[in-house]
Amino acid sequence: MLQFLPSWFRGILSTFMVVLNTMVCGSLVTLLVPVKMIIPLEGWRNFWTGVMLRIGSLFIWINKNIQLLIHQIRWEISGLENLDLNCKYLVISNHQSAVDIPVLQGIFHKVIPFPRFFIKQQLLWVPFLGVALWALGMPMMKRYSKKQLKQRPELRGKDLDRTRKACEHLREQPLTLLNFVEGTRYDPTRQDHQNSSFQYLLRPKSGGIHAVLQALGDQIEAILDVTIIYPDIQSPSFSDFTFGRLQRIRVEVDQLRLGEEGIPSLEEIRSREGGSHIRKWLNERWQRKEKMIGEYLEEHGEYELPKVIEPQVPLPDPA
Repeated sequence: MLQFLPSWFRGILSTFMVVLNTMVCGSLVTLLVPVKMIIPLEGWRNFWTGVMLRIGSLFIWINKNIQLLIHQIRWEISGLENLDLNCKYLVISNHQSAVDIPVLQGIFHKVIPFPRFFIKQQLLWVPFLGVALWALGMPMMKRYSKKQLKQRPELRGKDLDRTRKACEHLREQPLTLLNFVEGTRYDPTRQDHQNSSFQYLLRPKSGGIHAVLQALGDQIEAILDVTIIYPDIQSPSFSDFTFGRLQRIRVEVDQLRLGEEGIPSLEEIRSREGGSHIRKWLNERWQRKEKMIGEYLEEHGEYELPKVIEPQVPLPDPA
């Protein structure tokens, strides 16, 4: 809609609006925290949690429409059929860049429950955002370096214990839990360090997913395996997104269920060999994902801007 404006101006405008939206919505959620906590009644706290989630949903809707208004991105999305706002889902995805989170938030908005993802403890100190993420029920994680584990072996496994406890608190509500199983964003240096056979992916890590499925496997409706492809730029930065350099995004969603099509059953997951079952299954999924990305890029032109941009989809209704 604003394509007549210079790209540099659209980038600045987009960045300003996203930052302003973060400040306003983050402040509103933060201000409601003492209101929620002042009365220790479950019904009272659940009510205000619902209000906060509505603000979080509004935040996603505004960010989505900022990009639709200012930039012209061709979206290619498949696999969103038959999803339900009242069910529990575990979303796993490859992690290409910082753009992945707004992309996933946008495509799943008002399709499945409000997405929560594991946040690093350091994010609590980010102004307007940290406390808001905590208040919205984002499970927190704390990773230990190899040096820390060597000095204090008793810390080994503590992060997975924390993951299981965080999941237990989320059992009695509709839920989407998002996990980037590669553990960090794709980077060629990291890939070389792993000495991996993958060209477009990092190796998947199974520990977090195993802990989530152990705690919530009996309540999860489906695992949504998401493959994100940025044909223009393999690992776009957030500025690539806001300044309009990212013009095409491909997202494919596979709906999977425990115990079907080679996926471990809940009994296998909770068995002594559960970690091995999850690790084998994830490696197979990532090999399939690698093949899918390669075939798509080979067919559509690897990291080349499209010559034809399709019209924008209509703006969705607000949350």
